[in-house]
Amino acid sequence: MARWHVRLPPLLAAGIGALTVGVVLLSLLVWIARGMADMPVSFGRTPVGVLGLVLSPIFYAAIGGILASRQPSNVIGWLFLAIGVSLGIMLPVNLLVTAAHESLQPASDIVVWAAWARTAFGTPVVLTAAVVAVQLFPDGAPMARRWRAGIWLGLVAGSLLLVTTAVDPVGLITYPSIPNPAALPYESRGVVGALRIASVGGILATTGVAIASLWLRYRRGGPVLQAQLRWILLAVVLTVAAAVPFVVARYVLRADDPTGEVLAAIAQVSSCAFPLAAAFAISRYRLFDIDVVIGRTLVYLPMMAVMGGIYSAGIALFQRLFVAVTGSESDVAIVLTILVVASVFTPLRRSLEAVVDRRFAGTVPRGAARAPVLPPVARTAPAHTTDQPGSTTAVRRVHVAPVAADDSVPCPLGSGRRVGDCLRCPYLTGIGDVADLTIVCEPPLPA
Repeated sequence: MARWHVRLPPLLAAGIGALTVGVVLLSLLVWIARGMADMPVSFGRTPVGVLGLVLSPIFYAAIGGILASRQPSNVIGWLFLAIGVSLGIMLPVNLLVTAAHESLQPASDIVVWAAWARTAFGTPVVLTAAVVAVQLFPDGAPMARRWRAGIWLGLVAGSLLLVTTAVDPVGLITYPSIPNPAALPYESRGVVGALRIASVGGILATTGVAIASLWLRYRRGGPVLQAQLRWILLAVVLTVAAAVPFVVARYVLRADDPTGEVLAAIAQVSSCAFPLAAAFAISRYRLFDIDVVIGRTLVYLPMMAVMGGIYSAGIALFQRLFVAVTGSESDVAIVLTILVVASVFTPLRRSLEAVVDRRFAGTVPRGAARAPVLPPVARTAPAHTTDQPGSTTAVRRVHVAPVAADDSVPCPLGSGRRVGDCLRCPYLTGIGDVADLTIVCEPPLPA
């Protein structure tokens, strides 16, 4: 199976991911500073619509940037990054359009074309990149040559949705108050609408192909691959279940704003399950051999979200207190909020690190004692002792193969474990291929 290679500098991926996260967080602060006012955006006027536009691009851009920078030849990271960037431009453009409306003057050409680009490229690019990523996950290659048809179907359907949205004679579907600068004559609205419905049907068909492809990978894979894909499959099903109602309501039924906003928020928040499941598989099952980096990402992304929430709530709370006591706002509220944020930074970071180490990375938490080393059990290959460079401690390398029907293995530490548990062992050093699954670990010799 040929891989779909992407040859771009790894530093570029990290820079794009970091820039996207920074732009989203800055846009969030600007929105908060402006009083969190409603925006003239279809399916995204209130804070409910803003929630997904903050969470989803941060997770996709951060995890995609890490994957693409560490595995630049694997297209999965670049697809995640494309989704993150497409989602990340939405909130800044929403703020631009909002500012243009508040000026009580016609929107400038820059704002009009920015609104057009966000409408035409935003959601279609996200949908296309997502269904292609599912079909190529995790190695960047389709199941077989015939499965490439599903990928091409997704690319064609996504491109058709992009074009029909870009030239919609009715106007910009995302910004009803902004004229479409690339609109076709109004008489062509019937043809454009029919083509848009066809594109949505193609994307839904591609989504079914993507789920079937992932399911077959899971069924045909060995215990290691199944352990890696189990949560991915669940996350994809959850994301699709939340995204389909939004896509139909947006492009087919043209639902009203209150309904559409709820559906959009559910779809955007649920879409975070895919990159989070990928991070889970990477950190817990060593999917791309970058578990330490992803583990730290799983600490700092939630920490940024929590700290941002504390900052926003603190500013609002202290300002209200000052208004109630003195009758006017004060800059002291900002100082007090910063002090609160600084005081909770270290305890919050340590708590999140402990959770990630225990639940995701599968490592022993900092300061905890290691399990006692027991003699190797029977049915393991003969062990041998090697000298590790730079260390005076002798270790033994033990090759263990799954023997039980439930994929349990004879653990050198003295107890039977399932393959998934074995993958999380701190002494694991290698895993064989699916045809000859051999687990290699190097527990230290008993004293």
